[in-house]
Amino acid sequence: MTKRIQSLQSLRGIGFLLIFCSHCTFIDFFSSAWGGTGVSIFVVLSGFVVTLGYGYEDLRSDLKAVPYMLKRVSKIFPLHIVMLCVRLLFDHLHGIETSGTVIFLNITMLKSFIPVRDVYYSLGGVTWYLTLIWIFALLTPLLLKLLKKIGKRYTLFAFVLIILFRAVWIFYWHTSDNFQWMSYINPFFRTTDYFLGMMLGVNINTIKETIENTKMAYAILSGVVWGTFLFYIVSLSITDMPWYHIYLRTPLSLGLIILFMCFNRFGALIRTLVYENKLLIYIGNISFELFLIHIHVRNIVNYEFSRMDINNSVVLLFVVFGVSVGLAQLYSYVDRKVRKTIYIKRKRQG
Repeated sequence: MTKRIQSLQSLRGIGFLLIFCSHCTFIDFFSSAWGGTGVSIFVVLSGFVVTLGYGYEDLRSDLKAVPYMLKRVSKIFPLHIVMLCVRLLFDHLHGIETSGTVIFLNITMLKSFIPVRDVYYSLGGVTWYLTLIWIFALLTPLLLKLLKKIGKRYTLFAFVLIILFRAVWIFYWHTSDNFQWMSYINPFFRTTDYFLGMMLGVNINTIKETIENTKMAYAILSGVVWGTFLFYIVSLSITDMPWYHIYLRTPLSLGLIILFMCFNRFGALIRTLVYENKLLIYIGNISFELFLIHIHVRNIVNYEFSRMDINNSVVLLFVVFGVSVGLAQLYSYVDRKVRKTIYIKRKRQG
C-alpha cells in the first residue's frame, strides 16, 4: 500500500470514529451530529478514489453501469444480510416486529428513496448509506463521461455551480419537515458530494503541486481546515449549532482530503500521530465492516448492560468498540479467505 493510500485510510478511520462516537450518545461530550461529518468524509472520499491519479484525457470510458454496480454490491451484500438477520432476531426476541415492506426495502437497499424517517432509519439505521453505495456505482460511468466533457477548462465553473446549487437546495428545504431526508439521506442530492469528490480526484495533482510549491498557501489551508474541523467538532458538543452548520461538511471533507494527500509537508511527529497513524489506518481498512457491525453491537451490549444494571458509560464505550473491532476483523478475514477460494476455483475452471 502506497504512503498516500495509507494516508487516505487514516482519514477514513477518522471518518468512522466520528460516526461511531455519534452513535455513542451515552458519553456526554459526544455529539450525534458528528456522524454527519463522518458520512460526508466517506461520500466525498468514495468519489475521490474513483478518479485519483487520472487526468481528464485518461478518465475511464469503458465502465458499464450495471456490471460495475453489481460488482460493488457483491462486496457489501453478504455482511449487510448477516447484520440484517442479527437485527431481526434481536428485535423478535424482544417483541419488536417489522413489516414485510420495510424488510424488503432493507434487503434490496432501497429504503433511502423513501422520505419517511421510520423507513430510512429502520433496522439498524446506518444501512441507509448502502443505497448511496449502489446508486453512486450505477451513476459512476455517466459521471466520468460528464467529467470528461467538462474538462480542465470549465472545472472551476462547474465546481462553483454545484456548490451554489447545494447552498440553494439546503436553504430552500431547511424549514421543511423532510429537511433531514432532503439534505442528508436523499441519494440524488448526495450524488453532488460524490461528484465533487470525483472532481477533486482528477485535479489533485495540480492542487498538490500548487500547495507544495507555495508555502503560504499550504500554511493557510492547513490552519483553516484543521481550525474549522476542531471548532466544528467542539462546538457541536457544547451547543446546538444552527441549521446552516451543514454547509461546512462537504467543503471540510474536501479540505481534509487535500491535506491528507499532502501529508509529506508535515513534520515526522505530526505524520506519525495523524497521517500515518497505524491505528487509524487499521480502522480505515476495516471501516466498512465496522460501519455495519458497530450499531448492532451497541444495541446488544447496551441492552445487556442495562439488564445487569451496569451504568459505567466509559466501560460500555470500550466494550462496544472492542467487540465491534473484533467482529469486523473476523468477518474481514473470513471474507478474504472465501473470495480467494472462489477466485482460485474459477481460475482453475476457466
